[in-house]
Amino acid sequence: MSASNRICEQAPTFCEEDCETALFRAKWPDGFRCPRCGGPDFYRIGSRGPRLFECRSCARQTSLTAGTILEGTRTPLVKWFHALYLMQTGISAKLLSELIQVTYKTAWLINHKLRYAIQVHDEGRPLIGDLQLLGGLLCAACDEPSRGSADIPGRARRCRRFDRPG
Repeated sequence: MSASNRICEQAPTFCEEDCETALFRAKWPDGFRCPRCGGPDFYRIGSRGPRLFECRSCARQTSLTAGTILEGTRTPLVKWFHALYLMQTGISAKLLSELIQVTYKTAWLINHKLRYAIQVHDEGRPLIGDLQLLGGLLCAACDEPSRGSADIPGRARRCRRFDRPG
């Protein structure tokens, strides 16, 4: 069995309605808010697509994907959510295109948009604590690589700061 088949078997199945609900909750965690007036009441406009809303107060129309990396996409939300799930494996655009059954160009664009969104999210949240990088530890307390028995695999390395007696 190939790696791509194993990845697909482990991936959860999504339906379009569940994806829309999840996106709605992510975009408006406290319920719908009009981007113009901030009003909480809205109509769903089904004649122009399932993801279009109109504010009851000011009649401003807004899309569920407006202002997100999904804005203007014609790719179903199910494929975006599947791609987001697959991003945790560090997937290439070529493999992504095969797994979610889109063209390479679409998979490349999805991959880059998701990576950009993750980058923007992570820029505001610096890493804290001790980091393990390729088997070694970097101590956050003193900002230097730790020392120890580098030639013994699996042996914990310690920071000089914590090697000093009491």
